[in-house]
Amino acid sequence: MPAPGSLTSLLDLRTHQEREFERIRARHLEGAPSPFIVTSLTDLVDEIVEYAAALAFGPDASEAGTVPWAVVALGGYGRRELNPFSDVDVMFLVEPGAREQVQAPSAQLFQMLWDLRYQLGHSLRTVDDCLELAKNDLTAQTALMEARLLLGSRPLFDQCRRRLTAAFRAKAFLRAKREERKLAFERYGDTTSLLEPNVKRSPGGLRDLHAVKWVGLALHQTADWQALAAGGQLTASEADLLQRHQAMLWQIRNDLHFHAGRATDVLSFDEQQRLAEAFGYRGERHLLPVEQFMQFYYRMTGEVRAICDRVYERAAPRRREARWVDWFLTRRLGHFLLTDQTIAIRPESRQLASETPALVMKLYALAHQHNVDPADESSRIAAAAAEQFPSSAWHTTEIGRHFLAILKAPGRSASGGGAIARTLRSMHKVRLLGRLLPA
Repeated sequence: MPAPGSLTSLLDLRTHQEREFERIRARHLEGAPSPFIVTSLTDLVDEIVEYAAALAFGPDASEAGTVPWAVVALGGYGRRELNPFSDVDVMFLVEPGAREQVQAPSAQLFQMLWDLRYQLGHSLRTVDDCLELAKNDLTAQTALMEARLLLGSRPLFDQCRRRLTAAFRAKAFLRAKREERKLAFERYGDTTSLLEPNVKRSPGGLRDLHAVKWVGLALHQTADWQALAAGGQLTASEADLLQRHQAMLWQIRNDLHFHAGRATDVLSFDEQQRLAEAFGYRGERHLLPVEQFMQFYYRMTGEVRAICDRVYERAAPRRREARWVDWFLTRRLGHFLLTDQTIAIRPESRQLASETPALVMKLYALAHQHNVDPADESSRIAAAAAEQFPSSAWHTTEIGRHFLAILKAPGRSASGGGAIARTLRSMHKVRLLGRLLPA
């Protein structure tokens, strides 16, 4: 970071910004880990905001507690998750009587950030403004949950956080987020196997990772994967998997942005070819490099989507009456428990199921027969078995009989084919379908 007072003009800021951005891009091309790149980009914007504030307000601008305002990072910038050309959302939080005092210098700060070519989202708000906005705008409420103090008054920032937390209703927020996610899939495609997926917004992309973090913020006031695992929303293996997949999705998005010189998130056919080569895929006798890369990408995003689905299922509150009805209507089917909504492997049979692929396959055959979904814990057992056992373990006569029963029987739904699709989607989410069908 430059010495205090060394950046005394917009030209100095731009020179520093361009030099550091090129240094970070060079580290990316050298193969630096994507979390390092993301952190470095965020640190650079933090520096630029601090120096721009010093130009707008004077050198004592960052003295916490001595000013009636706070500069706050929101959204992805608040999470410290900036890719090369991500939006930069900055809020000026002011005390009610100080709006006129900071109007001109805050406008100067925002103008400098615009002049430095950041894709800037900016606002000037009081604490009451934030509360009103959070009450009526889900996107704004989410961004405020991820707020991070950059400089200015810590007491003012803490007051805002306390009041937002006191007014927050987790159940309503999670219901709204679940619906928002559903609508997004309708817009961007409700499958992880799109020909040209959007790395951020398509199912299984970065937005699903954000969605998991929002559950953590809503229930535990933290977006840390391990905290979610400790709270029961993730298993330890799921948390590790999300950590790895987040790094890979960041790597892809960083490369898309650096290569294009602008914000772009669509993995086009040309970009698929280029990235397959950049990531070192060499091809095999029956697979081109780009096919290998996209197989990996679809598998990764499928896992992210499936975990996100399960996290929201676990977070969904169920009424006591619904749980009582499930208990009252539960039927035993050998190693399984059937309700009107789900089928589950009985607790005493879970260890056996984890060691017996045929029992896992029977779970899906019964789910199809009774037109229900496998319960969350049973899906996790199926996913673990699909990962543990090679394809050859799934090519047995008994497993083949269960699979053919799914394909031949229409199930109970009126549409028939829709019931088959529902079961196959459930199997695909846990990567079981790939074990049964040849590549």
